[in-house]
Amino acid sequence: MNFRTPSAPIDMMRLYRVYYSLVPETLVGSLARKEEIMNKNLHFGHRVLVTLASLCLALFLSHCGGGGGGGITGGLNIVGDVFAPQGTPRSRSLAGSALPNATVKAYLLQRLDNPLAQAQTDANGRYTLTLPAQYAGNDLVIIAEKSVQNRTVRLMTILASTPREGKMGVDLNADTTLASEEILRLVHDGNLASPLSPNGVASVIDQVRQWIDEQGISSLDLTVGGGLLPDTPGTGLQGSLGSDVRTLVQQQRNNLTQSTDNDVRTAKRMSQIMRDQIDAFLGSGDDEQVGIEEAVHRQETVVREEIISPTEAFMERIRFAERVLGFDNRWNISLIGMAPGHYREESTGSWPPYRLRRVGDTDNRTWRVDSTLPDTQGMTLTITTQNPLARFEWTSDAGAYTLTVRRAGDSMLQYDGSLRVVERDQTGNPTRISWQVTLRDKDLRAPIQFTGEVSGTPGSGNIPFDSLALSGTLSSQFGMVTLQGLQGDLYASGNPRQIRLSRAQVQSATSRPVSLQVTNLSLTLTDSSEHPQPTAAAASLTLEGEGVTLDLSNWQATFEQVNGEALPKTARAAIGYRSPRMTFQGNFSGQWENPRSELPPQRREDVPKGRFTFTGTLTPRYGAPAAVQITLNSNPDGPAPEVNLSLRLSYGTESVAGDVKGTLNFSGGWLDWRTLFQPVEISLTHSPSNFTLQARAVGDRNRDVSGTIKNSSGEVVAQIGKARDLGLPDFGDTLIVKYKDGSFETLGSLIRR
Repeated sequence: MNFRTPSAPIDMMRLYRVYYSLVPETLVGSLARKEEIMNKNLHFGHRVLVTLASLCLALFLSHCGGGGGGGITGGLNIVGDVFAPQGTPRSRSLAGSALPNATVKAYLLQRLDNPLAQAQTDANGRYTLTLPAQYAGNDLVIIAEKSVQNRTVRLMTILASTPREGKMGVDLNADTTLASEEILRLVHDGNLASPLSPNGVASVIDQVRQWIDEQGISSLDLTVGGGLLPDTPGTGLQGSLGSDVRTLVQQQRNNLTQSTDNDVRTAKRMSQIMRDQIDAFLGSGDDEQVGIEEAVHRQETVVREEIISPTEAFMERIRFAERVLGFDNRWNISLIGMAPGHYREESTGSWPPYRLRRVGDTDNRTWRVDSTLPDTQGMTLTITTQNPLARFEWTSDAGAYTLTVRRAGDSMLQYDGSLRVVERDQTGNPTRISWQVTLRDKDLRAPIQFTGEVSGTPGSGNIPFDSLALSGTLSSQFGMVTLQGLQGDLYASGNPRQIRLSRAQVQSATSRPVSLQVTNLSLTLTDSSEHPQPTAAAASLTLEGEGVTLDLSNWQATFEQVNGEALPKTARAAIGYRSPRMTFQGNFSGQWENPRSELPPQRREDVPKGRFTFTGTLTPRYGAPAAVQITLNSNPDGPAPEVNLSLRLSYGTESVAGDVKGTLNFSGGWLDWRTLFQPVEISLTHSPSNFTLQARAVGDRNRDVSGTIKNSSGEVVAQIGKARDLGLPDFGDTLIVKYKDGSFETLGSLIRR
């Protein structure tokens, strides 16, 4: 759209493309595509929500694992997922497929005849049990059953020393079921009694998981009477597989009881904090992911049923105006460059598929087009300029444009629009342009209306304008878009120098409304007509919908140009996230001395050097709030190129803080991705006990691990290493924590069960 004056051309179309590429599609764009733009906005908003929410959770999950959520007053809440393995009806993999509509019950460890609570799994296999608070601290058995093909599928797990805040991530799967059946058999036979050790239960489950992997077992039938599960829970697994699992559990029987040594109990609590966080954060993360996926699915259904389907015919009629006015260049036909007159849009039967054929005359300010195509038969577009033009084009010489679209026999179809030069400077350059569009159609319950204005500050050099500003409002039955204070400053070359936006608001008006607000957007660009790159950016964003609110406030970033690409050099922001399932509040900041696009890095010079800090507090739906503080320092330049992670993980009244340091492993100048760090050193301190954990990992893939847990007096309470090196040859190279009372737990049990 070139608005020209006798003095100089103004490439409005290029500026439009710049605006369009820098802000969401809902804020600027073709006037004739507002329905599609609102549709795209819904998808844009949902993807922003999913991406940013997942990022927030990923930061937690990758550094500290999971934590529970806030409990319900007067109740003890247990939340998890039920997965049935392959070999069980309706399951597709050993890892498990969600088991919907299963009955889940909670029992005391030694009272499987008296359920304390009952619930049903939802469509995603998720359950929530609410028990009386008096059962906090007890050992519980969670059993899920479902009748499938006249057989009963049964899965279970054991929750030892149930936290009083409740617990998330209490999943039931093949590993937990096999381990729990044999642990219950020990209880049933009188060889084991409460209270159980959470560490020991986790270690047994981990050993069963490892054994299943080592045996290459890919199918299990967890139905009663299927040859493995007993008729009565806790009476022992059947068959040769059951016998093998029984041996594994028997080997760790002493680990299943709680220690009477206070130092050992404290040391085990130190590792259990991390395990609880992993379980609960991952449980909360899964809960949130499921909720988000369901919300996205609902929104996609709304968009399809309330926006796309009802307006398909309307959009075909709108495309007639797009083609004729030159907004859609796919067909290479429009009024651009054509003299005033009466034209007919016809099908050619070849390429291009349409053409405009002159069929009559009009005055020197009017163009009229009749459509004969099937979808737009009988529609007539008329556009009139204020001043005469020899050829149609978008130019300020026209003074103003008035547009109408009508259809014979259809009084409900009324498309009207105007584009007008409101003000000019002393040289005749337009300094303010306004437009208005109203679309009425039988497929619309309410008209679509758009009003807007572009204003410019006259330039002092070779360009007509130093800056341009855009504002506007779009309203329809689908929602409203408001744009305030979108302004672009230009270089002397005419390329955009800085884009600023005071406020943009998008509000859908569907049965499930969603809103997106962007404020204080600022973007500084390099002087380039083809590929402008950002040098600095700032913005705040709020997204709301489906009971979820996401805030990204005071985001600021600077960029460095590396090989023609803009890479972040500094960044900071505050993040807030609220949903019915959890809340999160945090901050992050980062600074890199040598931004690099080579990821993953291959050579020393490719490794980023800098610092990244992340702090946040997560309050899940059930359990104690959890906080994390992480500082990552990367220094590849020293004689021992290091990456150091300082962290503090708080869970309730306890915390674990310390450092994880890795020395980058270069071989012949190249980073060894088989063993990225050589060595890895860990130093953690537990509060309030002041117990310390120190460990070191070296060798191929850092498989050689050694370390200790010491009490506040410096006495060794536990050793960390391979089982065979710590006097347990039957467990081979399994990495364990062996306590001074002879009990142990596997390091693998610290990950999610």
